[in-house]
Amino acid sequence: MYHLRTLAEISRLIYNYSACIIDQKVSELYPFLSTHQHTFILQASENNKSRALKATIEDWLFSHKLKRNAHILIIGGGITTDLGGFVCANYMRGISWSAIPSTLLGMVDATIGGKVAINTPFGKNTLGTFHPANEVFICCELLASLTHQEKKSGMVEMIKHLLVDCPGKLSSLNHDTLLSQDSILESIQIKERFVKQDPYDKGPRNLLNIGHTVAHAIELQSDFKISHGEAVAWGLVIEGYILKSAGKINPQDYINLKIILLRLFTTPPAHLSFDQLQPYLALDKKNQSDIVISCPGSDNFLYTPSLIEWTNAFKSLCQSYIPQ
Repeated sequence: MYHLRTLAEISRLIYNYSACIIDQKVSELYPFLSTHQHTFILQASENNKSRALKATIEDWLFSHKLKRNAHILIIGGGITTDLGGFVCANYMRGISWSAIPSTLLGMVDATIGGKVAINTPFGKNTLGTFHPANEVFICCELLASLTHQEKKSGMVEMIKHLLVDCPGKLSSLNHDTLLSQDSILESIQIKERFVKQDPYDKGPRNLLNIGHTVAHAIELQSDFKISHGEAVAWGLVIEGYILKSAGKINPQDYINLKIILLRLFTTPPAHLSFDQLQPYLALDKKNQSDIVISCPGSDNFLYTPSLIEWTNAFKSLCQSYIPQ
């Protein structure tokens, strides 16, 4: 499903497709990637990952008379591929698409597994479906243009993959090695194994959502001013505390996880509390009658924390601050 390609090879790929959807920032950094005669350039932001922009792109596809045999190339980070992939899932009842993820987060997570979606006022990714890309082209040269913050966002998802698949590696993890091609491919392979076991997120694939119940609430509460990667980091710290206290994960694995995450993000978001986040936690897609978090070892890979567990976990966050 994924293929390694150089930037030079990618620049020639774009002409093999019916049309191209590309993030504006990527287009500005690499103008030769937006030279296809049918190119839609979008400004990628969580607030633009919306019904309105989805409709605009669909109308653009109709205006270019693209048919059911069209194959779209989508270039950008997770926002762009989530939105563009959802458009492709709906247009003409589903057309093919391929992806060139431009961010570390997109490479190891967003484009792998077929989840495509948009945000609504009722939560993040609350309208969506499963519509996998035919191919994902991994070009590590694109990482050179990322900010340190953007790289950290991708690293958090890679750390999460190690937590659910091989937590013993956390004790010797080095941030620099996470940016290597070998580490990126390992992370992709971990996610692919979970996807193959559970393509529609009904069982073990739920483990890949660990940290995300809290993370999506943080993003919504902050109006997406806090990045997805940082939100997942604090989500892993909070949810990990609950799971460790409940005997669901090894205490030493939690310590190792917390150490490496606090090296990436030393200061928790201001005024972060269960009371503030509870309305947003209640919007999470995994929820049943109560707020749930992903959990290793349970029958349905979900766990329902009690109010006292939530309260204690957020209190523990106060001890996570490391003065700089």
